[in-house]
Order: sequence, then C-alpha cells, then structure tokens
Amino acid sequence: MENITYNYFDMISTYWDKYIRDKEPLPRSLGTIRPEILDSWRRSLEYRISPFELEHSILSGQELNYILDENKLLISIAHDHMQKLYFYVKGTNFALALVNKDGYVIDLLADDALIQQKAHNSGLELGCLRSEKIVGTSGIAICLAIGAPYAVYGKEHFIQSHHDYICCAAPIYNQEKELLGCLALIGPYKLAPAHSLGMITAAADGVEKELRLKIAYEEMSKINTKLQFTLNSLSSGILLINRQGRITQYNERACEILNITYDLLNVHINEIFSDMNTVEDIIYAKSSVYNKEVTINDPSERANTVMLTVVCNSHDSPNIILKFDRTKTVHKLVNKIGGFTAKYTFNSIVGHSACMEEIKKLGRLAAKNDSNLLILGESGTGKDVLAQAVHNAHRRAEGPFIAINCASLPKGLIESELFGYETGAFTGANKSGNPGKFELADGGTLFLDEIGDMPLELQATLLRVLQNKEIIRIGGKKPKAIDVRIIAATNSDLAAAVRDKLFRSDLYYRLNVLSIEMPPLRKRIEDIPSLIRYFMELHGSEEIVSDPFTPEILRRFAQYSWPGNVRELENIVERVIITAGDDAFQAEHLLDQLLPAGLDTEKNVSDFRADERASEAAFILPAASNSPLKEYSRITAILREEHGHVASAAERLQIPKRTLYRKIKKYNLDLEDYRKW
Repeated sequence: MENITYNYFDMISTYWDKYIRDKEPLPRSLGTIRPEILDSWRRSLEYRISPFELEHSILSGQELNYILDENKLLISIAHDHMQKLYFYVKGTNFALALVNKDGYVIDLLADDALIQQKAHNSGLELGCLRSEKIVGTSGIAICLAIGAPYAVYGKEHFIQSHHDYICCAAPIYNQEKELLGCLALIGPYKLAPAHSLGMITAAADGVEKELRLKIAYEEMSKINTKLQFTLNSLSSGILLINRQGRITQYNERACEILNITYDLLNVHINEIFSDMNTVEDIIYAKSSVYNKEVTINDPSERANTVMLTVVCNSHDSPNIILKFDRTKTVHKLVNKIGGFTAKYTFNSIVGHSACMEEIKKLGRLAAKNDSNLLILGESGTGKDVLAQAVHNAHRRAEGPFIAINCASLPKGLIESELFGYETGAFTGANKSGNPGKFELADGGTLFLDEIGDMPLELQATLLRVLQNKEIIRIGGKKPKAIDVRIIAATNSDLAAAVRDKLFRSDLYYRLNVLSIEMPPLRKRIEDIPSLIRYFMELHGSEEIVSDPFTPEILRRFAQYSWPGNVRELENIVERVIITAGDDAFQAEHLLDQLLPAGLDTEKNVSDFRADERASEAAFILPAASNSPLKEYSRITAILREEHGHVASAAERLQIPKRTLYRKIKKYNLDLEDYRKW
C-alpha cells in the first residue's frame, strides 16, 4: 500500500494507544511516523476531539441546497469522473466522496451494503462535515489542510472507529489555483486497490482539466454573447470573415440589409457580392477600405448596392471585418452634413393676406400626400420657400431635401447630375462612380427649380424615372429603385411651352398633378409691412434709431409693381439698412434711385424688365464714377437674382469671375445668403 509496511502499522498502533488513548504528552517528533500525521494528531488534540466518539455534524435541508447550488458546476463535472472510477471499485465496499473546500460532502457514491452500513454508523452521508475540527486526522482533512494528495491508513486516523479504513484524497483547484475541494476514496484498508492514491489523484486531475475547459468555454461563450450583443446593437451590417472568405460571425442587421433569412455562418462571401473582383479585393485586402459602393446579389433584376467598409490590419491578418450600410442611409448622413435639408416651414412664409393664406392652405394639403407638385410663379415670389415648407410638413421631413436648378446646370452634365454614373462611364469621371441627385434624395424630396429650362432630350428620361420610379446610372446596366417625391417649379408659362413644342406634354401632365401658383408681390401689397419687419430683423437693424420706412415710403411701395417681387423688396430693405448710419441719409433719396419714378401697378411688368435689362448693359464694374455703395448694392442685387451663382452674376455684371470673387471677399459676402431665394 504505497510504501506503508506492517511494521509501520504496529508502530502507529503503539503510538496511538500511548498518545491518543492514554493522553501522554505528544513529542515534537516520533521517529518514522509521517510528520503530516503527527501534526494532524496535535491539532486534533488541540480541538479537543474525542478519539472514541464521532461528533455528527450535518447540514439542514436548506443549507444543503444552498451548498449544492453553489457547487453545481463542480458537482456536474466531478460526478461523471466519480462514476467511471466507481465502476472499478464497486463491490469492494469502497465509497467515493466529493468534498467542498470547507469539508462538507457534496456528492457520494456508496452502493455496497457493507459500506452503506459503515457509512451510516460513521455519519458519512451527503451534507455531513468531514473537516479536521470534527473528525480529526483523515485523508480528507490533511488533503484540505496541505492542499496536496494524501492517504491516511488504519490507526493513523485520530478517531478509533476509522481505524479499519483507508481514506485517500486529492485536491481540486480552479484555473486561478484556488482550492475548490477534494475527491476521496474511502473503504477497508485491507481491501484497498493497489495505487489507491494514484487512482484518486488521476480522477481529481481529470476533474480539474475538464472544469478549466468548461469555465474557459463558458467565458468564451460570455464574451461571444457580449460581442454578438454589441454587433446586434450596431446600425450597420457586420460580417466577420476569415482569409478563405468564410463568414465566422455576423449581426442581425447584416441579414436585414442583405435580405437574407438563412444562417450566414460559414457561408462564402461570393454568395453575397455579385462582382468577383470585389470578392478578391476583400479576401486579399492588405489595408482598410472605407465607404466603397459595391453591388450585392439580389434575386430581382434591379441593382442593389451598399456602402462597404473593409477593416483589415495587414495582409497577414487572419480575420477581416466587413461593415456595410444601405446607400440610402449613407446618403442621408451625407445630405445632413452637406446641408441638403429644408429649413423653411409654413411659419416661415411671411404674410397674412387672403392669397397667402390660401397658398398655405393648399401647401398643407399638398404635404399630406406623395403626388408630384408643380409650383408656378414669377421669379422672386418664394417658390423654393413653399417647396421646403411642404417637405417639412410631409412624412418625408426626416429625409433629404435636394434642390437643383435646371437652368444653371451645364447641358452636358445634367444627366450625370440627376442620375449619377458608374465607374469609368466617361473621361474624367470619378473612378468609384458617383450617385446622382435622385439617389441622394432617396426617401426625401427632389426640388427641380426652373423645370421649364430642362432640355427636351432629358425630359423623356425624367418622364421614365417618374413613371417607373427607378433610375439607371450613366454606364450602368441594372435599374435602381428610388423613392423620391418630386416638387418642380418654374417662372415660365409651361402650358405655352407645351403648345410651342418646347416642353413635353406628357411630362407636364405628370408633374402637374397638384399645382400652386405663388402670387406676385404687387397682388399682396398688404403683406409688405410684415415683410419689411422680417427683413429688417434678418439683416440686423438693431442700430437704426428710427424706422426709415415712413408712411410716404410705404405709400410708394404700395404703388410700385415689384417686378423682382419679394426678392427685390429684400434687396431694398437691406440697402436701406446699410446706408441708414449716414447722417445725410434719407430713405426717399435712395428710393428715387431704386424705384423708377412714375411706375405704378398699372405699368406692364414685362416692359419694366426690358427697361431694367437695358440699364444693366450700361453697368460696368469697376468704374471711377461708381461709389462703393453703388457697387456693393449692384453686386448684392445681381447675386440675389442669380441665386448666388457667381458665373451668371459675373456675366450680367460684365466682369471676369475672378474679379467678382475678389469683390465678394472685399465686401465680406456669404454666397449662401443669396441662395435661399
């Protein structure tokens, strides 16, 4: 029995009788007796344990359930190992016990009749305490005390009723090297199997290894669960792939964006991306790529694109992260950052005249549906303000508001501006392609200003887009679905243009589902005071001591026909504010220059505009006779009338663009202020 001889048993018997039974003083050493046994005897005597009577200490039902629940992982793993070992000792009257770190028996296998009887007599049962303070010297007690495998034979036990037994115990540690308890083999020492201590030590070692694997697996599962929770909380689709192109992890958003209902685990990415070049670029990526537009497989014939970001540390990196978003989501973000939003609401429309109240009423009705809207009216009446107000009152208010002036776009670029282009569509094109205004406006509103100036050849393409609700990029092959509300505006007579074959009738009827005509300022004279107050606040009139707009001036305003409409009124108010700090200033004198004498509401507006264009031809900058105020006033007026378009303004002013830019800088002008009308 593992280096224990019969002579040793005789010696132990003598020592036990002398020092334990007869209570002679225990010496510091006793020759060949094992020091662990001697130390345990000494501690047992200090605990005043009776060597003849076993104290029975057992947990209550509630306490036992608590201990079992606290150690359920250890029990579940150790029990399988105990059953395997018990298979070899069953029938030899041996018991197997699992003990926690405090000495409580938390699992017990003892099927043989003799060991069951002995166990009952000795109090060995589930929930009993087998610590050194209760049972004195035993294999379990010393194992828990020294934290190492140990076997106690026969009369090495402190209590006499245990002298016929062997108790072999081996400790069980967790991954942090903390003692969890021990595994014990208990039975008649004369029948003990060879290498009993080695058997129980091997079993405990097996429990330790499996416990560590189980805990490591559970920790990995927790980490994986946290990672999956994090991935699912992201608004972007995420795919984690290996260098073979197989998906190792993904989030729910990925399935939603890709419109996939099956499990993506271990799926190759060539089932997702339609272009094999894209697949190869991802698998062999050496560095990260950000927001690249790629096409994904779609059961339909339509093009389905996403914005893809490939996160890769290096070519040697074993894993790659693919992050992708719907192009609509990215475009929406770009639109917000780029200022493609509508800032005006119906509250921004100044005036309470009957005709303006009717305009607001019609606008709110238009905001309740998705039908195309055509806004008519002279230049400067605020057609774009109404368009923005309709958008902001519509369900698409959170979507983009993209405005495009059909008259200001170069003819050769109108189609690419509206519909975008694919990679390499034409010389000078962006190498990664470019979305058009229709795509950028997806989910929102596209405002086509000056629609009457759109070339005939493009009108047919626009008509197809409105009918099919899909676009094809220049150089593209597959159509792309769009969800855009169209608001068009013009200051020209579209009905006359249709009659003159300058505008397609079918497009006209498609756009003219709903129409609102903005009234010219001469038909809403009663709104002028409100507009003046608004523009004075807008352009900062705090330093003006008295109101420069006298009753006489307001009377002249009421008689004026306002060919430039609200925009012209704003220009006048701004110029009055600028010059109001001059002591010699009188608003009437300035208005003599700004308002042609004798012009009233009866004068034909078109004649006035012809006169105005004739006077513009004589205006040349810079001229010695022109004062800075006149130059400033003229530049700001033309910029407003041209919506801040520098090239058009320079052409009207008959000066080079570079010269105009210098003067814009000189007068500290912000072009954005001139693009709102």
